[in-house]
Amino acid sequence: MENIPELYILGNPIDTRIGKLYPVKIKDYYEFLKHQYTLLFEIDDLVKIFEMICQQDSSYDFFVNYLKSSNLFDFLCLFKQDEPREIKWMYEFYIKFKELFQFCFKEDVFDLIQSNEEFEEYRELIKNVNYIRVEKPNPNPEIERRNKLKRLLEQNRNDNITFEAMFTSIEAITGRDPNEMTIYRFHKLFERICQIKNYDTSTLFATISSEAKIEPWYKDIAISAKNENYITEEQLRKAKLNKKLQQDL
Repeated sequence: MENIPELYILGNPIDTRIGKLYPVKIKDYYEFLKHQYTLLFEIDDLVKIFEMICQQDSSYDFFVNYLKSSNLFDFLCLFKQDEPREIKWMYEFYIKFKELFQFCFKEDVFDLIQSNEEFEEYRELIKNVNYIRVEKPNPNPEIERRNKLKRLLEQNRNDNITFEAMFTSIEAITGRDPNEMTIYRFHKLFERICQIKNYDTSTLFATISSEAKIEPWYKDIAISAKNENYITEEQLRKAKLNKKLQQDL
């Protein structure tokens, strides 16, 4: 299948230049979790690791300077061949990415990637096909602090929905075992269930109030763009009253 986001729900493999990318099923979710840290690993994370090492051993300073002007893929390519024992631990970064791609493509394809741009495209595709939504930190510390507060407020408002809650809700309402569903379909089905429940609640409320806002239960559920630059005064007020949020911040 071609890379058509509207068809991810079908759960078919995606054709790419290096091979077929297979969407992960819920029954393999635990195994996938082992690779998610690698999938979400960024060059900034690597810089932080080497900066910590440099506090104990300044001989690694040149690596920090190299990484700040390079990219993750080029760093990984330095270790395509097994390295001497003293830098064996660096070779493990390369191995982890090979294992991630082998898990997702069902064959060893990592060495077929030709550039950092292609590498990033495949990583983004793996995230999208498996419904992994990542909000990168804002480089402005003050904006990022407010974004973090906003995320915590949203988590608090959503009662911290767990994987178990989603799994049992889908099974109870549909009568189907979610294990054979792809992760993408699992999340989309849960969102649709929530949309239907919200529709039922809104239509019921509309019988007693004209202020009820009714959205169709069948509407397209898209990931709305978040405003990264501010939170409302009302959100700030709620945060000040919420002791748990204050502790998390």
